[in-house]
Amino acid sequence: MRRVLLAILAVGLVGVAGCSGNTSTAALSDTAAHQLQADVLAVTTSAAAHNWTAARTELNRLRTDLANARIAGTVTSARAGAIEAAVAKVSLDIAAASAVSTTPSSPRSSIPAATPTTPKPTPTRTRKRGHGGGDGGGGGD
Repeated sequence: MRRVLLAILAVGLVGVAGCSGNTSTAALSDTAAHQLQADVLAVTTSAAAHNWTAARTELNRLRTDLANARIAGTVTSARAGAIEAAVAKVSLDIAAASAVSTTPSSPRSSIPAATPTTPKPTPTRTRKRGHGGGDGGGGGD
């Protein structure tokens, strides 16, 4: 998890480093920087909460916003390439963290769980009443 957060921080720093008041020479415009920083924050928040599905969704949003900034000319190709490299590392970290958290854990003890059993009915003896046998009766005169 620490590695994921460090990589996300790296993405954030890559985005911030290009900010400049002069957009004609900046590697990243202020508008694009603010958008990408918001995306990085969303990824960080989801990853910190171990919500890997949301983190992947936010990472895809970051990729989309970066591509749009590149098309709009608000980020240079060199800066976009550096951010994309950091995003790729974060993506791998999120995939690894997600795989670890979804791996079933081993049982806490080696004692098997008790299985419920149903008691067997106790056989009961039934007396047959009949004619002719036993000690009931009526001897003949």
